[in-house]
Amino acid sequence: HLTSEVMDNLFNVPEAMALEGALLRIAIDPDVKREFPDVSLFADKYVLARDTDDPAERELALLELYLTLHCLGSGYSGTEAMRLKDAEGIRNLPGGMFPIVAASIIMSDEMVCMDLGAGNGLQGLLLQSICPHERTIQVELSSGMIKVGKMFQRALGIASDRVEWICGDIASQDLAGVDLLYMYRPLKPYGEGMGLYEKVAMRLSALNSRVMVLSVADCLGRFLDEEFSLVYSNEFFSCYHGPVT
Repeated sequence: HLTSEVMDNLFNVPEAMALEGALLRIAIDPDVKREFPDVSLFADKYVLARDTDDPAERELALLELYLTLHCLGSGYSGTEAMRLKDAEGIRNLPGGMFPIVAASIIMSDEMVCMDLGAGNGLQGLLLQSICPHERTIQVELSSGMIKVGKMFQRALGIASDRVEWICGDIASQDLAGVDLLYMYRPLKPYGEGMGLYEKVAMRLSALNSRVMVLSVADCLGRFLDEEFSLVYSNEFFSCYHGPVT
């Protein structure tokens, strides 16, 4: 299902249409509007564009709304900022919408998804919203980002038992029980950052399960065991299937 046809018709597939609705629900939520009043400008712009006959205008307005929501709450405390810098971390790099749609196509309702370096959790929450599954585990260093993510979760009406928030170091997370690892280049691919990708690859190889890996701006693939098969790749992300050991 992960084909160029899906990419070419991204804004017409059901999953993408559901994603549009989820973004708008967050943007018009009273708590979100109260905390971030400028979001209303992008929500209004999107609604106007949606009602036109210009698909390019609609797409641009939706992307602007997505990027605006993705950046909310991007602050780090002094200690968090130092830890991020020491680890060669990347601040708030937007993951785009196509990988979310692609992930929703390969998800099933009994799966557990983990996002390492989740930011405010927008990508994992959108995936949980458009393709409900057992649990989403959001791992993020910034407590401020997690606070905003919980606001988004309430706006989308996602039950508390569907999302687990972990404020901590992504390099130390246990991957046991994870069916889909969603990872968008949380650290720079050199120095300390390369060590993270090596650790994650080793932990994935040790799992006794057929875990799927969706690596956006892929820095992980070169470290994966050769038994992990590349099932799809484009300029945005790569998708791998791991073996049962």
